[in-house]
Amino acid sequence: MRNLVAKLDRETLRLFLESSPGGVGWFTALADPRLAQSIKAMHSDPSHAWTLEELARMAGMFRTTFAQYFRRRVSETPISYLASWRMISAGAKLIQGKETMAEISMSLGDSSEHAFSTAFKRIMGQSPRRYGQSQKQNVNSDQ
Repeated sequence: MRNLVAKLDRETLRLFLESSPGGVGWFTALADPRLAQSIKAMHSDPSHAWTLEELARMAGMFRTTFAQYFRRRVSETPISYLASWRMISAGAKLIQGKETMAEISMSLGDSSEHAFSTAFKRIMGQSPRRYGQSQKQNVNSDQ
């Protein structure tokens, strides 16, 4: 029963997204057949050193055309989207608290904990430690 509900929810979401072709953002881009494979690939393997060429090939587009199209549909470049996705994934891991920062940085393809911390602060607006602590406090205060 749960699988049926999940399938219906996905189908409903797909139909909704297809009915709003002027939408912008990653959620809408997932419904775009030209971008869906590239976004799914980034989501499923954020530690991979994705190149614009690889992502464009998945979309069946030339590199420049893909980059321009992606930016119009998602409101950021493919590589900046990937960096943001990596940090969102890292944020979730920080909240769970099961991995060290070094483990998280390595799992997301960063060469060092320092590089990871710098990128995280630039994208998420605060250090990884502070982010993890503040998010855990928010979760605890909601309970």
